[in-house]
Amino acid sequence: MSYKKIDNNYFGFCYTSISNLYKDSPEFFDNLLLLITCLDSDISLSNKEMLLDLFDKINCKYKIINKSIHVDSENANLVLGNNKILTHFDEIYLLDEDIMKEQIITGAYTTDGYDFGKEVPVEFINLFTSIGAKRYVSDGCGLNFVCESEAIASNLVQKFK
Repeated sequence: MSYKKIDNNYFGFCYTSISNLYKDSPEFFDNLLLLITCLDSDISLSNKEMLLDLFDKINCKYKIINKSIHVDSENANLVLGNNKILTHFDEIYLLDEDIMKEQIITGAYTTDGYDFGKEVPVEFINLFTSIGAKRYVSDGCGLNFVCESEAIASNLVQKFK
């Protein structure tokens, strides 16, 4: 088993990427907003003109929240299905409502440095809770995830061994 329950959520690790998870299990992202905090190991997304131009070219509505990019659920598929945006070493918090307060995210928890199947940093748990996230994914060398259901966590680990 490569997941564990902490409070009311399941934190885990499996061998896939965000893009592959979306292709295989798009329901993981259903009706959730994206707070993209890291793309290709870069956490300063708000000043990347080429990246923001790409969002504009695919007609993806977004807003900048500090250094992160917020995409509503109606536009999420434009990002999740685009391999020019999600290239690995990416991080996305999934929310069910707009983030209500400005939250500064100072680091990423991608799989090159963290394996949520083994250990979850307390700082991450605090951040996840404080922004009201419902789910989470990050990739690079596999996929870290957070979800609210043991059935989902178990399915991910079994499907992506």
